Amino acid sequence: ANSDPDSPLFGRIDLERMGLAGHSMGGGSTIHVLAENPGYRAGFCFAPGRGRRSFAASAPRVSVPIGIVHGRRDRILPFERTSTPLFASLREAGARAFFALVDAPCDHQNLVRARPGSTPAGRAVTAASLELCVAFFQHHLEGRSGVLEGALDRLVRGPGARLEWSGER
Repeated sequence: ANSDPDSPLFGRIDLERMGLAGHSMGGGSTIHVLAENPGYRAGFCFAPGRGRRSFAASAPRVSVPIGIVHGRRDRILPFERTSTPLFASLREAGARAFFALVDAPCDHQNLVRARPGSTPAGRAVTAASLELCVAFFQHHLEGRSGVLEGALDRLVRGPGARLEWSGER
């Protein structure tokens, strides 16, 4: 689309600053795509699912910074079966990554989308997790300092929350 003169996106995409993000199976696919396509500069995964492919094979081949955020109350894709092993594979490979486990009323859906009838706390989780994704890309694609830490502070709160880093920040 960027190189097609008939496309409305012609010449508008900065190919030096492209990131990739996904939720659930899209989050898992983000890891596999980044392992196979070296043109991206950063990746962000919301509650990544792995499908039939193991993260152990793809994660070591990811060479860009990765952000992972998952809700402790996710019953569709429990973090212990998906994000924890993904982050372990990234850490083992020496990747630059973080894993943010959100406590609050954070489940699989409200991590990325406030549903009709959501509680104020659920809507706050959605807003904070999307803010974190934007801040992650601002930090890694635009070089803006301070935005990532502030967004992490606003999302990763509560007694069951945790934040882990691997490699450079």
